[in-house]
Parts: sequence; structure tokens; C-alpha cells
Amino acid sequence: MGGMVAVTALGGTFLASCSSGNNSASATSTVAGSTSSTAVPAASNALLNEIKQRGAVRLGVIPDPPFMYLDSKTNQWSGPYIAVIQSWAKSLNVKVDYVPTTYATVIAAVQAHKIDLAAGISYTAARAAVVRYSVPTWTELQSVAINTTSTHVTTWNEINSPNYTVCVVQGAEQA
Repeated sequence: MGGMVAVTALGGTFLASCSSGNNSASATSTVAGSTSSTAVPAASNALLNEIKQRGAVRLGVIPDPPFMYLDSKTNQWSGPYIAVIQSWAKSLNVKVDYVPTTYATVIAAVQAHKIDLAAGISYTAARAAVVRYSVPTWTELQSVAINTTSTHVTTWNEINSPNYTVCVVQGAEQA
């Protein structure tokens, strides 16, 4: 799994999948790094050397089954995002250190150098202002569940009212 690059952000380096395409608001990506790409080659080498010297890549993990979850039977992280990162780490001959985080704290964890990489982080303009996203791994549609017995809305404009409460996960792209 080649094509990983490091980029600089606020004086530090972070890992991100190589990005040459546009970030999409409906995309799920691997995230880390800054929006500045001027120091990508130097930062890439520095971070890769740091990861190799450490012997591990620090992956921020957020339970998000089936994509990334802690298997209750094996107590091991699993899912397609985990498999991709494990494969990439194996190609570098390093292990993966799993660092628990949340959607509300993952960007701060990247900026504070607590993690090198996070996977499955949806694009937002606010996040993109301080980290760099990879090319999206896929796009997804999202929906809203409405209690139709007590609520008779039919448009987004009707929901966008102080009369309704919309619940989302703190730090998620919908927040």
C-alpha cells in the first residue's frame, strides 16, 4: 500500500494518503496533515522515518462498525479500515498502535501529535482548514429518521426550525 505522504501543519508533520483529487463533502477519507502541501516531500520522509524509528504507526481509532471496531471475542481491532492500515504498516515493517479517540477529539489528536493517522473521517470544511484528507475511499448517502406519528414534516426547511430537535454524534460531520 504505497502512496502515503506526510504533510506539515502548524509546525508538525502528519500522515495522510496521497491526495491529488478534490475533497468531497459526501466523502469518507483517511485524514491527517495540513491543507498546505509545500513541504510534502521533506515532511513525508521525516514522518516515515519517525514511524520506522518508532516501529509503529499510531492510528486513531473510533468504533464505527463494520468499518472499524473492537472485536469482543478477540479484543482486537477489526474492519476494512483496520485491514488497510495493517497492510500499509506491514509494508513499512512496523506495527499499528491503536489510540482511542472520538469524532469530537480526532482532529485535535492529529494536531497534538498523539496520532499519525485516522481513518473514516468524513470531510467538513472546518476540518479541511486544519488537516489534509486523502482521496475518498467511498461516498455514502445519509438519511434522517422521523417519527411520522407525531411529526408531519416533508421538507428540510420544515425541520430547520426551533420546534424540532435533531440529534447527532458530537464531533460528527453533521454536528
